[in-house]
Amino acid sequence: MFAPRRQRLIVFHHNGPSCETEGQCPYGMHYLFRFASTTPFGLIGIGDVLDFKKSCSITLGDPWYRPFLISNHFANSRIGLPNEDIAVALNRREVIEARVAACTEMIGRRPNFLAVDFWSRGDLPEVTQRHNQAVAAEKFSRR
Repeated sequence: MFAPRRQRLIVFHHNGPSCETEGQCPYGMHYLFRFASTTPFGLIGIGDVLDFKKSCSITLGDPWYRPFLISNHFANSRIGLPNEDIAVALNRREVIEARVAACTEMIGRRPNFLAVDFWSRGDLPEVTQRHNQAVAAEKFSRR
């Protein structure tokens, strides 16, 4: 069993067919960018990610018409490859929280997904837990 009752699993893909034509994709698989907006890919170095005006801009999709917002929180090395040292610096709690706050303010909504390199390096699991707890508490308090 995938998930307990009353929970759903949504399957997205990208870099493949758009799923717009019948039979292009298996039933239940959705083309990610039909439902999601995203911040830039291809940032180079820590400075590009910390330049919030650049890294928080929406490069694909209108965030007001798509239910999901992906914040790409990673940068490649100067030769265009993922770099663990860059990831360790970007995956620190202070950096993640500052960027999520800046992007939320600039875009006008909070990201649903934070895409990172080397997720186990840095504070990402802890930050994710704290963030999810805060979102749940906020929703519960509105009831």
